[in-house]
Amino acid sequence: SDFLIGLTAPINYCGGEWFFTEDKDEEPLEIIDDNEKHIPLKHKKLFGIVSIPESLIDAINYFVIICAIKDIRRSKGIIDATIRKEDKFDVMMINASIYSNIQEDLKCFIKEELDAIQNAIKANGASQFSSNDETLIRLEKTFNERVLQAKENQISWKNILDQLIKMEKITVVTTNSSSPDGNLNWKVDSPKKRIVVGGFMLSRGLTLNGLTVSYYKRNSVMYD
Repeated sequence: SDFLIGLTAPINYCGGEWFFTEDKDEEPLEIIDDNEKHIPLKHKKLFGIVSIPESLIDAINYFVIICAIKDIRRSKGIIDATIRKEDKFDVMMINASIYSNIQEDLKCFIKEELDAIQNAIKANGASQFSSNDETLIRLEKTFNERVLQAKENQISWKNILDQLIKMEKITVVTTNSSSPDGNLNWKVDSPKKRIVVGGFMLSRGLTLNGLTVSYYKRNSVMYD
């Protein structure tokens, strides 16, 4: 008590008390409990991924919607990316394995999900999204369950779809010691929307500009 001072968290930082709140109505965390048959908590380097959890697909859908919402807010000046450069970016973090080869496999599955969403939007744009496309139905379900009920939400499903038609494509990259994607950079001409898949590098304080959604399923045996 003579040497340690607990600092109050600044307004632009979400600390432990924000994530692990006792107010369950405001709890920002969701427990992942459907991973074992897809990506077990304990797995070896040669483990082969044949599918990804429904919770991860839901998280990807949620991220796509949030990207659209942030673009709408930027167009209205609610988010001013000229003030803070990190506000130019929208990023999702996925940390589910320490092994780089498994991270690369995950990257492929994530790209498939994003391609399915993009193709569905392109295919149904002219028909005003009145089709029975399962991908769009799931996307709308995510919007209804996770966004529509939010008290600060003033954006309709149609607003989201209109924005998704013209939205920048989301890129998927890995970040590890052998990553073919190289080092992440945040230059003016770098991709503005990214899903970053990693392991140890994401566990140890790497800053991701515009981090919006985190999917974290790792066994913690040390302080990190």
